[in-house]
Amino acid sequence: VTVANPSPSASLMDYLRESRGLRSVKVGCREGGCGSCTVALARNAGDKIETLPINSCLQKLCGLDGAHITTAEGLGTRSGACHPLQQAMADGNASQCGFCTPG
Repeated sequence: VTVANPSPSASLMDYLRESRGLRSVKVGCREGGCGSCTVALARNAGDKIETLPINSCLQKLCGLDGAHITTAEGLGTRSGACHPLQQAMADGNASQCGFCTPG
């Protein structure tokens, strides 16, 4: 997705929720403390791709040129198969209310 001339003040969280309709990105503290807005950020790091969790409420949209973002909507498949992350949570009996651990 290419965003033409994003506002310098626009956060990734607001863009994902308001412009893309991705509601797994939750609005929590807006200070990066609760983790409910966490997404995966992938970027080229030399000869490999580096993927890191980031707080989308703190990340400005205009600072993501060349980045790939994955939200909880990007996990799993339409056939119902779990993503390895989702399967690990299920196998480990992890709790998930859907707020602080989106997806």
